[in-house]
Amino acid sequence: MFNFKVNAVKVFIALSVSVIVTACTSIPTSALDTYLSNFKSAILTTQDIILIAKLDAEKSNDGSLEQQELLVQRIQALDARLTAIGLIEQYNNVLVKLASGTKPSDVKSSLEGLNNELGKFGVNELKSLGAEAIPYIGIISEAVALIDNAMKAEKFAEAVDKAQKPMLGIIYILQKDSRNLEIIHTMHLQKKREPELVRLTDLGFAFTDLANTLSDAKNKNLDKMIKGYNTALSALMANNNDRPNLIERKPNSKTHPANTDDVALLQTMVTQASAHVQAYNQIGDQIDAYKKIIEEYRKVLDATSGAFMQLNVAIQNKQALTGFTFAVNILELRKAYLKLQEAS
Repeated sequence: MFNFKVNAVKVFIALSVSVIVTACTSIPTSALDTYLSNFKSAILTTQDIILIAKLDAEKSNDGSLEQQELLVQRIQALDARLTAIGLIEQYNNVLVKLASGTKPSDVKSSLEGLNNELGKFGVNELKSLGAEAIPYIGIISEAVALIDNAMKAEKFAEAVDKAQKPMLGIIYILQKDSRNLEIIHTMHLQKKREPELVRLTDLGFAFTDLANTLSDAKNKNLDKMIKGYNTALSALMANNNDRPNLIERKPNSKTHPANTDDVALLQTMVTQASAHVQAYNQIGDQIDAYKKIIEEYRKVLDATSGAFMQLNVAIQNKQALTGFTFAVNILELRKAYLKLQEAS
């Protein structure tokens, strides 16, 4: 259940962040500014990813009772994800304020807001995110009480520390839940590209029927059209079971010499086949691009866990961080997101 801690430690090391004990209680402003900029980029991109899944879920609804119920479940879970991202952003803001040297008492209102929202993130939201989230219902409820007690005692740094466990838990839930985002998007795109295979199959029958009525097998234009159609079909990025058969000309007993109109019609079919193949492959590229996004999204969540632990350690021990880096993970997520836009 707590594999996220192990992964976060790996990211901790990979980020090559050194914690140096000094009299200073804050991170250099330039490092924090860079971190905040990268974190904001991650939040916006993540929200976009979830909103894309929301649109996909709505588009996949065919109006049937089953699909309507599924849509309601998916929208509830997607809204819960957006709420979770908001909580992560709120907690990050508190950590950054304290790490920048803000007096603990000055983050009281921010902590109150976080604890209030954390308390609202209840049973329904967690259940909508699947079985992995259920154990965190108790953890979050307990943490809300502990944070409240620490704040009443005006132990604000301690309140931040008590908030860390549920926040890392929420990140872990989002990691485990990320596969569902991929499923929603992939299922929508697969439905979108299925008609291209149907059209290709029907077009192949029509092409074959026409080619089989033509008697001059040695006609160079006819041979060229058949080769062109098969070349277009060979470029189809589909499983062998889904791939339409290549054209094999078998002249029937009622043939006639190929004329200009016959060849022109075959050429039109070749052009149409190429267009359907291109459309099918383009959707496949979108599916692959989204898989890459989800992969990078998980890495960013890992990096976020690591960053939260780093910041909290520095705050609790009044240490300063040097070499604080978060950019590489965000850059890869942004690159993956841009590739998805290019493929769309």
